[in-house]
Amino acid sequence: MKLFVDEDTGARVARALAELGVDVRHIGGRRAPRRGTVDQRWIPYAGRDGRPVLSRNLRILITDAEVDLLVREKVGIVFLPQHIDRFSLMRLLMRYWPRIERLDQSEPRPFAYFLGIGGRLSKLPLSGDSASLRRRLSRFGGGMVLPPGHPRAPSIRRTRSKSGLVEQELPFMPPRPP
Repeated sequence: MKLFVDEDTGARVARALAELGVDVRHIGGRRAPRRGTVDQRWIPYAGRDGRPVLSRNLRILITDAEVDLLVREKVGIVFLPQHIDRFSLMRLLMRYWPRIERLDQSEPRPFAYFLGIGGRLSKLPLSGDSASLRRRLSRFGGGMVLPPGHPRAPSIRRTRSKSGLVEQELPFMPPRPP
């Protein structure tokens, strides 16, 4: 499987995938756009190469010019949670890697999906007005990084079981008024 990892996901994740035998290119890597390259420059690069993208930047979907590029260049993109550390992100990718591979092989491009902590792949729209997209994306965090403890940051419940550490994303609950 060929893959492109954007700057928001990180070079370390890309290098770890490369160590596992994945043909991966990433921002700042060899034969890839330089660090700091804007999305409008690397999206066509990923499309020309036929590489699905791993990204943590959901804001791509609320920028009309970037959505147009995804569609025009026939890019498939899988968005990943932003609020988890790299180790948890790698565990998530490894655990659900077969789903990502099936998606790459079977889903016609362009496509956009969000891979949740529980492994659910949610199809995301590549059309519509920006306001409705923002509302729909807000349930996935809207592409914003929120510090732990922030009132709108997703809560993660970590428990131990016989099979190891289990992470469960809890739904957002607005703070109660005093």
